Amino acid sequence: MYQISAIIEAMTTITNQSYDGSSIQVLKGLEAVRLRPGMYVGDSGKKGLHHLVWEIVDNAVDEAMAGHCDHIAVEIAEDGETIFVEDNGRGIPVDMHPTEKKPTLEVVLSTLHAGGKFGGSGYSASGGLHGVGASCVTALCEHMTATVRRNKSIHAIEFSRGSLFKKMYKVGSMKRGQRDGTRIEWKADIQIFKAGVELDEKILISRLREVAYLNRNILVTFNNKKTGTTHSFKYAGGIADYVSYLTADKDKKLPSEPIYIDGKSDDGNIRVQVALAYTGDEDETVLTFCNNINTIDGGTHLSGFRSALTRVVNQFYKSVGGKKDKDDNLSGNDVREGLTAIVSVLVPQPELVGQTKAKLGTVEAEGITSQVVVEQLTSFFEKNSPVIKQIIERAKLSQRARLAARKSADLIKRKNVFGGGGMPGKLYDCQSKKMQDSELYIVEGDSAAGSAKGGRDAKTQAIMPIRGKMINAEKHSFAALLKNTEVVDLIKAIGTGIKDDFDIDKLRYDKVIIMADADDDGSHIATLLMTFFYRFMKPLVTGGHLYIAMPPLYAVKKGSKITYCWNDQDKDDALAKGGGKVTRFKGLGEMDEEQLGETTMEVGNRRLIRLEVDDIAEAEKVISVLMGSNVTARKARLKENINK
Repeated sequence: MYQISAIIEAMTTITNQSYDGSSIQVLKGLEAVRLRPGMYVGDSGKKGLHHLVWEIVDNAVDEAMAGHCDHIAVEIAEDGETIFVEDNGRGIPVDMHPTEKKPTLEVVLSTLHAGGKFGGSGYSASGGLHGVGASCVTALCEHMTATVRRNKSIHAIEFSRGSLFKKMYKVGSMKRGQRDGTRIEWKADIQIFKAGVELDEKILISRLREVAYLNRNILVTFNNKKTGTTHSFKYAGGIADYVSYLTADKDKKLPSEPIYIDGKSDDGNIRVQVALAYTGDEDETVLTFCNNINTIDGGTHLSGFRSALTRVVNQFYKSVGGKKDKDDNLSGNDVREGLTAIVSVLVPQPELVGQTKAKLGTVEAEGITSQVVVEQLTSFFEKNSPVIKQIIERAKLSQRARLAARKSADLIKRKNVFGGGGMPGKLYDCQSKKMQDSELYIVEGDSAAGSAKGGRDAKTQAIMPIRGKMINAEKHSFAALLKNTEVVDLIKAIGTGIKDDFDIDKLRYDKVIIMADADDDGSHIATLLMTFFYRFMKPLVTGGHLYIAMPPLYAVKKGSKITYCWNDQDKDDALAKGGGKVTRFKGLGEMDEEQLGETTMEVGNRRLIRLEVDDIAEAEKVISVLMGSNVTARKARLKENINK
């Protein structure tokens, strides 16, 4: 009764509050960015922290694409947290802005949607489309200094947490031979990025290498003063060199050097660059970019490229490939098997989805991309008939294998229909039928599955045991995978289908959690599962649905109190607080159901790692090398990273 009265009283209080002009809060300047950083940089974690770097690097790249810059330098200071990005472009203007009545440099760095990318006079193509990039860095930094070399003078301005800290001032005059340019130096605000502001050099290096590939002959340098790591990237071949890099450890490259395509629309506004090659792999790897931004969800340029490639190959199939009848066309999937390609377009004022710029929607880009690829690819194949003949033969083999795999898949589907719902007999399903509430634990071994079944929340958590090490998806064909019982059972349980039949809307569980022993065998099993999901259910991974469970390694017992420890440091800390008896868990099966449930399955207590793919190109390369058949490449990679 008391609770009901309290609720009514609270509701009455809210209802009686006045709602007038004073109720409307107006966020001034960059307050909105600081209040909702996720809306502007993705999140307030690691991804958002590095997104600040991309925004400033993108501005430097805009200068490079416009032909005014040939060197971009990135440096991390000794503290690992302070960073600067410098280019030798034209330098941000420092004159008084005609309407804002303050230095243009201040306007650019402190005003949302201010930049040279809207009216058409600043850049013909730009990656920083929304004009919020530089100002977001200003808003989300503890301190930021911008230094501009322009018109023989050097000027600087300073900000702190989105507010002007020091008005623009003249530093001095440029030295003889010194080029114009802009240097932005900052340290992210720990008040925003509470998990820490130390930068990850691996993430930075990967993106900077990509920038250099996408902008041929632009020098991109990186220096981490904390670790002593330095890199210098410059590629005369541009994206053709990028394809060579991605396929360096793969077998049977066709042709030996990537095919390179470069063309423009009739009015010269849209530029299309494509590089492609085939390898002995079954998988297709196509990376797409618009104005140097990785459009990870594809878009119109990808559609234009795919349709053009299929069209050209089928044209030659008809003339030189032994096509038997008019209906015997090769499908797009057949034509693209084993393909590695980069599709990069430069588009003025492109239509991209959101600030994350994940998908290109510009309609014109599809037609222009298709036109350029058809014309130049046709010309290449006319001059290199042995290459197109080998591509056709490969596509025909793919077609036959695909039909065989389809028969296997259809057989599985028919069994599902007649098998009482089609779920594997060993699946301990959860009671909930709502995908958003449900989780699937993939557990190594029947013993661990028994403990997991007893320790789970049966309403929302399903258990799927697997026996031993499943088939390596990187080394076996699609048809071979479908003959493997463990694989088929996983496909049935998850519900999405695989490969070309994958449908994320049919996903039965919001979280798919791999739970294996914390030893070498367990790591191997988890790796094989991750490879399978990445190769055959990639949207499951890129959509953030795949997790790794982290069971504790130790239990420290003192009296009736048990402290669970996930690493040696946890164990040492627990022992330092008063000793105790240490138990080392060698496997999940050594835990009883109560222990496993409490430590590894109970929401709030458990530790899960969500698999994220920040760099698709590097992910493709790592999986190909570590899980593929090239032993020499694998040994070299392991040796290179043995102490990292």
